[in-house]
Amino acid sequence: MAEAEREKENSWIVSEDLLQRCHERAPEYDRENRFCQEDFDELKEAGYLKLAIPTDMGGFGKTLREVCLETRRLAYWAPATALCINMHNYWCGVASTLRSSGDKSLDWLLEEAAAGEVFAAGHSESGNTVPLLTSTTEAVPVEGGYKFTGRKGFGSLTPVWTRLGLHGQDNTDPDNPKIVHAFMPRDTENYHIKETWDVMGMR
Repeated sequence: MAEAEREKENSWIVSEDLLQRCHERAPEYDRENRFCQEDFDELKEAGYLKLAIPTDMGGFGKTLREVCLETRRLAYWAPATALCINMHNYWCGVASTLRSSGDKSLDWLLEEAAAGEVFAAGHSESGNTVPLLTSTTEAVPVEGGYKFTGRKGFGSLTPVWTRLGLHGQDNTDPDNPKIVHAFMPRDTENYHIKETWDVMGMR
């Protein structure tokens, strides 16, 4: 089937009117170098943050290919907005893929996302050229979990995330260091967000 025919068959979540509003706001976000709050609010209301969540959990059950088509369509009109919100959708995609393979360990993420929680990623680190597989952030075992000490960058959903996915390196056993992944609720204590907004420059 030709790509154009596939796209025609795709049931778009984002309306043409909403795309146009995002497009009209894009230059303003660029000039003011600020977060796309109005875009985010409207897209969330339209269900854009539920693209990859299974239908039986309250989402649209889109496949990876369908999510990519929706993202590409939004990116044509508002590239920074599409880049930003993709951070949430890829977490939902990972959890949904695991679920479809029989692994339900991240079902809680899908449930929370369906209930309105917003997931972001804290993986980028200065000086780390192999994200996810190594980390400059220290993960120390403590009662009930881990304590992470480090600095993360490029947080494109920073103003709105409610759950931050992050990773660090546990060096408890120097001969067998391991990477630890975790999710941090926004109301967690003892972390700091640097109030600057220049993370969308890569557009």
